[in-house]
Amino acid sequence: MNWYVIDKDYITYLLQFDSRVGYVEYGDRLKLHVGVVLAVGEFLYYVPVSSPKEKHRIMSNSLDFYKLQDPVTGYLYAVLNLNNMIPVPNHCLTQIKYDKLGDFRYFKDEKEKTNYIYLLQKEKSFIDAAQDILQRNAQKLYQKCTTNPASSLAKRCCDFKMLEEKGIPTHLVEELSDRETAVKAVEIVPLEVIVRNVAAGSFSKKLGIEEGFRLLAPTLEFSYKNDDLGDPMINDYYAIAIGAATREEIDRITELVFKINEILVAYFAEKNIDLIDFKVEFGRYKGEIILADEISPDTCRFWDSETHEKLDKDRFRRDLGRVEEAYEEVYRRLGL
Repeated sequence: MNWYVIDKDYITYLLQFDSRVGYVEYGDRLKLHVGVVLAVGEFLYYVPVSSPKEKHRIMSNSLDFYKLQDPVTGYLYAVLNLNNMIPVPNHCLTQIKYDKLGDFRYFKDEKEKTNYIYLLQKEKSFIDAAQDILQRNAQKLYQKCTTNPASSLAKRCCDFKMLEEKGIPTHLVEELSDRETAVKAVEIVPLEVIVRNVAAGSFSKKLGIEEGFRLLAPTLEFSYKNDDLGDPMINDYYAIAIGAATREEIDRITELVFKINEILVAYFAEKNIDLIDFKVEFGRYKGEIILADEISPDTCRFWDSETHEKLDKDRFRRDLGRVEEAYEEVYRRLGL
């Protein structure tokens, strides 16, 4: 398992719907989350690690609580509150590397940093040793809470089903390295799904609308994935008629992609970036429709919110130059 921090904006977003979601106020502190401990259907869940309190010392491990405790000395390093586990999309996670801790937390000197790394390593060793137990407990906890939401156990847990509805199911399994990602083997729905918030590119050309005009409502387009035909634009009736997707799949894709747009617009606005439009694809996995694509300057139009400078692939398409610098600026603002 790995250490992660979760985007504060995502936590704030979830808090609108469930007050039991633990608020993360970073400041000069680092709030860590354990790596993947639960995969229910198409969702990944993460569990917050908390510093031990006096009451924890006399508590026993249970379905929704686990102590990271040295079995020899009895020293209690931290606790895992599985009742506060939440579904988290990949784009809201940043994996922590020990040599990059200074990017997330202030240390007064190297000694303090070394001691903190030692603490994390000790905690991780206990988590790794208990990985199977945590996985089983998390699965059982989820099942008990979702099948009996009126139980006392469910009432002290986050509302897992509701938070899933607010989240986005994706094909991500695990980030293996900076260049490798493990994903679920999905059957791609042969549609490119495009959402536009501001007139730009082909939309402006086809409709004669000035580029930069903020649309009165987000638009939705489907393109049939076929290179030989040039990925022609089609509507939902075409997609159903040619067997590209069913009505139920089209409705689910529409629901998810507008939810993705809502989340991304707010997320990038915090980074002083306007999300002009974007393209994503979806896949079928175990009877469900899930997001099976990336979010990057290759698949989105990004403009600086103040100057409207283009920070995406249009710099290459239109021979504007400084392509790499624009991509690096986006990644810098995202803290990557």
